[in-house]
Amino acid sequence: MKRYAVWGGIILLIIFVLFFLNEIGTRSGVTREQVSETLPGDSVIPDPWISIDRAGTLPASNQTAWPWVEQLGKDRGGWYAPLWLENMLHEHSASTTLPQYQNLKVGDVVHDWGGGTLIVLALSPTHYVVYGSHPANAATSSPYAFTWALVLEDNTPSSTSFHLRLRMQKPTHGFARYVPPSLPGLIDYATDVVMFTGLREKLK
Repeated sequence: MKRYAVWGGIILLIIFVLFFLNEIGTRSGVTREQVSETLPGDSVIPDPWISIDRAGTLPASNQTAWPWVEQLGKDRGGWYAPLWLENMLHEHSASTTLPQYQNLKVGDVVHDWGGGTLIVLALSPTHYVVYGSHPANAATSSPYAFTWALVLEDNTPSSTSFHLRLRMQKPTHGFARYVPPSLPGLIDYATDVVMFTGLREKLK
């Protein structure tokens, strides 16, 4: 009887862990309303394999936060991280806003880490920017493998909500076809936590 109780407890623990990992793999920091709301760029991939929502409060208005968002990218302002991590990696992002990167427009290409590139699909200064993967994977049903919306909402003079939404197509070839959607979601969670923390430090 005790053995069955132990195994039952282990199974329940595994179920809880899997549920928790799936939950943070698809959303964190967001309300139900934010998850269900339509964001710019959603129509590019209307039926995604996975849709991930993240949100956090930034200690500044959208007008103050926007230049930091606009200059994101490799060989631009960087992707932001806590100072202790940047010191450890010997890789520092911009410590101030850079005027030369404050003219982002639709069609611009922004370099990502790992050799990838992103193309600006939609833009509304001080409100949002939507990126798509570039170049496109010809095997997918959409021109883009994923879209990434960065939205500043619920603005006040001293704070704004930074809402990120990543929508991905299901991979059509290679090992990635067999990866559960929550796995890339966990990777996204880790990178977004780093960026959120770094961006808050910049804005303080």
